[in-house]
Amino acid sequence: MIMIENLSKYYGKVKGVDGISLEVKEGEIMAFLGPNGAGKTTTIKCILGLIKPTKGRITVKGMEIGKNEKEIKRLIGYLPQRIAFPENMTGYEVLKLFSRIRGVHKDRVEQILSIVGLSADSRRKVTEYSGGMVQRLGIAVALLSDPPILILDEPTISLDPEGAYQVKKLIFELHKSGKTIILSTHILSDIEELAGRIAIFHRGKIIEVDSLPNLSKKIGLKSKMTVFLHNFSQEKKDFLQTLPLNIVNFWNSTITIEISLDEKWKILKLLDVNGLEIADFTIETPSLEEVLRNYISLKGGSNEI
Repeated sequence: MIMIENLSKYYGKVKGVDGISLEVKEGEIMAFLGPNGAGKTTTIKCILGLIKPTKGRITVKGMEIGKNEKEIKRLIGYLPQRIAFPENMTGYEVLKLFSRIRGVHKDRVEQILSIVGLSADSRRKVTEYSGGMVQRLGIAVALLSDPPILILDEPTISLDPEGAYQVKKLIFELHKSGKTIILSTHILSDIEELAGRIAIFHRGKIIEVDSLPNLSKKIGLKSKMTVFLHNFSQEKKDFLQTLPLNIVNFWNSTITIEISLDEKWKILKLLDVNGLEIADFTIETPSLEEVLRNYISLKGGSNEI
């Protein structure tokens, strides 16, 4: 869907991005993650055609940015990090204004208001909207021309829990409808909940692209499996310590074992065949923060996210 090839952007002697390559696949949610100044915003601006690369090229559905501007603009909807609307307008009036600017039929306004969950509040002034409602209105503007690609820059920043939940729910629903989404955010829980793959930016380069489970595996971070056992006794505890398990904790009738995710069923079978009655189990995977800090540390950089 989006192909970035050997992209570099220099600001004088400062390298905003330095020879990065990346493919954003159709229908996925790709997260851009990294410290401030790592190159995320520069990359987004290049995709949007707001700045011209120093080197390299970007194509969207096979069309090169810089040569097919009008066609590509119809393919991408953008929610900037900071968004503001005329205070004297209602949500409906805002969308009607943007529909005229973009040449979209006015019937689309009501349809979009329904999609973003603002139909009931469309005649209220924007000044009466909560932070989450303003963000959903911003997404509505991005959706007016029904683009297949959405770029969302910090969509839940500074929102209360309810507002953030409503925005994340909308993003999930848009993804289910087939949208390709690039999500740039510092809120790690948003990425854990929403993104299929993560591009980690550091000092103008992309140092890794993969899913969270695969990233954890690549750097050797282990998951923790807590197993709840029936009829647990000291005798069974002593026996457990003879098994080839990396046990990190015993507590009452539970044990916590450090594992790789692909070992899960093998370990449960090992416990079962040795007569240990399993009531239930849970898996705690490494957090995105742990993964990011480890990757950046391996590259010799600051651990600041």
